Order: sequence, then C-alpha cells, then structure tokens
Amino acid sequence: MIFYFSATGNGLDISNRLAHSFNDEIRNIVDELGTDCSYDIEEGERIGIVSPTYFYGLPLIVEDFIRKMRFTHTPYLYMVLSFGTTPGQAMSRAEKLFRECGHSLNGKLTVQMPENYVLMFDPPGETEIKRILSSAYETLESFASAVKEGDTDMSIPPSVFQRITGTIARPMYVHGRGTGRFYAGVTCTRCGKCAKICPSHAIEMVDNIPTWTKSKCLRCCACINRCPFKALQFGRSTGKRGRYVNPNVKFEE
Repeated sequence: MIFYFSATGNGLDISNRLAHSFNDEIRNIVDELGTDCSYDIEEGERIGIVSPTYFYGLPLIVEDFIRKMRFTHTPYLYMVLSFGTTPGQAMSRAEKLFRECGHSLNGKLTVQMPENYVLMFDPPGETEIKRILSSAYETLESFASAVKEGDTDMSIPPSVFQRITGTIARPMYVHGRGTGRFYAGVTCTRCGKCAKICPSHAIEMVDNIPTWTKSKCLRCCACINRCPFKALQFGRSTGKRGRYVNPNVKFEE
C-alpha cells in the first residue's frame, strides 16, 4: 500500500508511478484519517508514505496519519518527500516521528517536484515543469529499483544553514497558517469546488460565496491552484502569480 497526501497532484503523480513499479495500490491520507488507520499486512510488506515538504517538515495532516497508523506485522516502510525549493530537515523530522511511533524507515527519498506554494513563489513555466518532472521520474525509477533490493537512503541531508532556518520556519507553520487573508475575487463563479477539495474543511459556501470559516488551514494551496477561474487569492501576493497543477494526473472531484 502507498499512502499519499497531494494538494496539487505532485504526490499523486509520485504515488501512481511507484504503484506501477511495485504493482501496488494507493490510498489518500485524507480519506484514511476517517478510518481507524489499522492495516492487516504480512511481515515485511512494503508500505509507502508519499508527502510534500511544508516549511522544512511534514504537513500536519501527514503527521496525524503517521501517529494514528497501526500494522499487524512489521512493514518495510519507505517515505518519499517531494519539495519545490529544498527538503530542509523534513526527512530527519519524519524519521524522529516514526521512531516515536514505534516504526523505522527502511527507504528514504527526497525528490524535487515543481513548486506550488504560490503564497510565496511563482510556479515554474511549462518548459521548466517538464524538465523537473523528467528528472523526478528518473529518480523515482532508481528509487523503486533500490527498494526492491532492500534498505536504501536517497534523501538529501540538510545543510547547517537549513537546520538553523528550519528551527525558525517550522514554528511559523505549526502556529501560523491563518486564513484571514484568503478571499474569492470577482471571477469567482461560486461553483463550490474549493470547499469540496479543502482537506482542512476550512472553506464553506456561505450565501453561495467561498468563506474561510476556520481560523487555520494546512496552507496546501489546493484551493488557489485548482480553482478553474483563478478566482481565489491570498492578500496581494497571488494576483499576478501563476497557478500549478501537475499536468500528468487527474483528480476525482
């Protein structure tokens, strides 16, 4: 089984490709959290966790899933962390969390995917997206082959600077994530898609208008990136920026 969290398709793309390599099934972490997260597996069965990197660590929803998951036998556990700019301390933080929950990681990979955090960055252009994805797919093939052989570590270790930066950036994510600056602009058609896809359930249609009714969200940017009309904005920072959805996946919406 491969468990994934994906806001704009990168994690889903990675999971689909690994599932093809391993002849495995994929499951959405958002859906799994609605269950008891207990899994009947065989000894040494491969279990994958695919997640983006958020502020030098994991999305809180992925942390919640790792804390909740239980297995009947000891799995071969591997993790793939995607990143846009840098993975920072994400893998070491993930390893620590797994140890606290009684698990150990047998396979580790950090892989660059196209940037999607439009609250701070402009997504890459089409040519650059193709280049990044092509490189990522080659890396995933190599990783899958290595996993089939046994334990493997293909993660990028954090630099001293990234360790220092991570101690500052991570608390900003954990204790920040305010929704007060999100809003629907004049191009909003009130289709309600944003409310349906928000993994935090932070958006509701109030008087048929997207309204952020929770004070915090995951900051996954699914709502902004996947709005068909580029109607959702975050303060003044996103109006002139592009949007990103992985071109090789199709969401069930």
